[in-house]
Amino acid sequence: MYEPTERSEPSAPSVRIINLSVGNAYKIFGNQMSPWARLVDWLSEKYSVLFVISAGNITSDLEVGVRRDTFPTLTSEERRDETLKALLANSSTRRIMSPAESINALTVGAMHADSSAPLIPASRFDLFADAMVSPVSRIGHGYGRSVKPDILMPGGRLLHSVDLISPPATTVLGIVTTAAAPGHLVARPPGTGGSLAETEHCRGTSNATALASRAGAKAYEVIENLREQGGDLPSEFDAVLLKAMLVHGASWGDLSDSLLKQAPSFDHIEHPSVRETKKRDLVSRWLGYGPVDENRVLSCADNRATLLGIGSVGKDQAVEFSAPMPPGLTGVVAWRRMTVTLAWISPTSPAHRKYRKAKLWIDPPKNFETARKNSNNYYTVQRGTVQHEVWEGEQKALAFVDGDVFVCKVNCMEDAAGLTGDVKFALCVSLEVAVDSGISIYQEIKERIAPAVRVTPR
Repeated sequence: MYEPTERSEPSAPSVRIINLSVGNAYKIFGNQMSPWARLVDWLSEKYSVLFVISAGNITSDLEVGVRRDTFPTLTSEERRDETLKALLANSSTRRIMSPAESINALTVGAMHADSSAPLIPASRFDLFADAMVSPVSRIGHGYGRSVKPDILMPGGRLLHSVDLISPPATTVLGIVTTAAAPGHLVARPPGTGGSLAETEHCRGTSNATALASRAGAKAYEVIENLREQGGDLPSEFDAVLLKAMLVHGASWGDLSDSLLKQAPSFDHIEHPSVRETKKRDLVSRWLGYGPVDENRVLSCADNRATLLGIGSVGKDQAVEFSAPMPPGLTGVVAWRRMTVTLAWISPTSPAHRKYRKAKLWIDPPKNFETARKNSNNYYTVQRGTVQHEVWEGEQKALAFVDGDVFVCKVNCMEDAAGLTGDVKFALCVSLEVAVDSGISIYQEIKERIAPAVRVTPR
């Protein structure tokens, strides 16, 4: 694809995203990197390409702690709660499969979600009436307890049926395999004498990964549009920029509360900060950085502005990304959110325990008066090759003058031995205020952004 042979030129040198919706069910990730994942990491760094990989599916029966004759009488909320309890109790059996542990790739888990509206027979059950992690989606963590899967995308809804010959004290649920809805409607190869227009419904992390790759293609169109408008975005940064943009639209939302409500209690942990860390660690294992809202990736709004930055940084160096503060926030007590996503592709050292050669991290802005909310622990987000954090606040008015800037500092240090040269990175920063605040944050920043957002080596 990227190098010539004796007989031909490279076949696809412009490809920026490679979809890998496959996995090795016989190589479940423990704590050692698989050869396949190491290869993906090496190829990612050598050719500056983003691999988008499925977390893998788990299709074994699910045992729920409710009597078999009682389960059909439960409400949809009760079924959801009992299912979550069962899934949480079996977390250790649901680990991601090779090569999803790749540190440079973007690993995708599946949400139990699609847009179909089928009539569901009485003998079959949709275990999650509301959006939730798909019962077939495998979960993290990744290497060194990094965040994996990175993001969640819709994987299609699936139905379950009760195993009527299992012991009656509990309910054993099996996945209903069918080409009928619900699920994603997709094309399929025609049977003998069939039509080329044949379709079927399917579900799983492969679907979610395909949708993530599609979102990446749409994000690439945004990058191309920015180039046409004069944006200085060299193509060698495309892979890291696409990686940052896809993760930038992710958030936990209400899913974290739903998981923690059914999880084992953390009340026995006395120290508040340790207790909070354990909670976030559990949510991170299931949700990664969360489901992706494509609108937040591909567009801005009057109350939300997103800025993109790219650069390179060497060992023991730092780069500052700065942009103007919106004057509408001066002296106003208003809800505001800052979302920052840093992504890079690290060279690796397969023989070294730490494996990842380059550790990058963000020093968040100090003058926005916000606090980390409903997102991963600060130390967890620094273990992979993506740092994605959300800060919110509304209790204190900001004091600054028009022309002041906020600064995000990107730092680099050697992790595994042998880091040489510069590491490419991409940074996405979104500032957002409440819709009813009356503050046109997008327009205020746009008017003050010229000549350009600056990246200054330090």
